[in-house]
Amino acid sequence: MPTAIKASMSNASVKLMVWGDSGSGKSRFALSSPSPLVIDLEDSTRLYSNEFDFLVANTDKTNPAIDTSVRLTAVILKEIAAGQYPEAKTLVIDTITDLLDNLESICTIEYEKKIGKSVSELNQLQKTKWYSFRRDKSRNLLNQLKDLPMNIILVARTKNVWGKDNEGKMAPIGQTYDALDIVEYLMDVVIHLQKNKKNDIQAIVKKSRLGNLPDVLEVKDYSSIVSAIKAANTEPHDKVTGELPPIKPTSTPSNNANSKKITPPQVARLYALANGDEAMVKRIIKKNGEYESANDILKTDYPSICEFVELEVDSIKNPFEGGK
Repeated sequence: MPTAIKASMSNASVKLMVWGDSGSGKSRFALSSPSPLVIDLEDSTRLYSNEFDFLVANTDKTNPAIDTSVRLTAVILKEIAAGQYPEAKTLVIDTITDLLDNLESICTIEYEKKIGKSVSELNQLQKTKWYSFRRDKSRNLLNQLKDLPMNIILVARTKNVWGKDNEGKMAPIGQTYDALDIVEYLMDVVIHLQKNKKNDIQAIVKKSRLGNLPDVLEVKDYSSIVSAIKAANTEPHDKVTGELPPIKPTSTPSNNANSKKITPPQVARLYALANGDEAMVKRIIKKNGEYESANDILKTDYPSICEFVELEVDSIKNPFEGGK
C-alpha cells in the first residue's frame, strides 16, 4: 500500500487559542466546541456542567500521578493516544497560562538540580543555556498538543503589555495573552474575546491560517468561528460540524520578500514585549538573524525572537509588577 494518499480536509481539525479578561466568555466558548474533553486547571468548568455536556479532568493533590498541571496533562495525552476517549473531538486546556507556569517551575527545579545552583545566580552566558533548556521543554509539550488528531482550544488569561506612555513613563499600554509567543505560532486561529458596548461578546481575530476571517466577529459560541471559516472559503460545506472546509490561502503565493516579513503591528508588539527597550530589541535581532531593523524580521523568525525578548525581560526584575 502506498505511503502517500490523496490530500483531504475530511479529518482536519482546528487549533485555536482564545484569550480575554475574566468574564469575557472564554470557558463557555471552549465548552461549546464539539465533544470537549477539558483539562480544567482552574477548577471552574464544573459551574457549566448543567449547560454543556463534556468530560473534565482536574489535578488531585492526593494522587502523585496527577497532582500538577503538567502531570495531569501528560496522563490525559497518554490516555487519548491509547484510545480511552473515542467520543472526544476537542481537547481544551483551561488555562494554558497555568500549564506553562507549572512547566516553568518544574524546569527551574530540574535545571537547578542539574547545575547545582539557583538560576538567579547565572551570568548572561549561563542564562542563555537556561533559556534554551526551558524553551525546548515548552516546545516539546506544545508540539504534543498540536499534533493531536482533534480540535485543540487553548484558553489563556490576559496580561498587561508595558511601554512608555505619552509622558515617557513606563505604564500599561495594552494587553496580550499570558503565554509564550510560540503558542500563537503553533495555532491556526488566535482570537481575543471581549465585550462591546452592548455587552455582546466579540472575537478580535489576531491570527488566522484558515482563510481571510473578518477582523471582528460576533461570537455566540464555537460554531460562530466555524461558520466564519466556512464563509471565508469558496468551496461548499454542507454542515457545520467542527470540521474545516477546504482552505483558501490568505494571500497569493509570491516571491516578493516583503510578503515574508512581519507586519507593523507585529513590530509594535515586539517593542511592547521589550517594554520599549530599543537597545534590547536591536541587540537580540542582531544576534538572532543578523537583522539591522525590526521591520526586516522574517515571519519564520518572529516567534523565536519574541521568545528571546520575553525571556530576557523575565530575567530583569520589573519594578511595576514585582518580577516573576
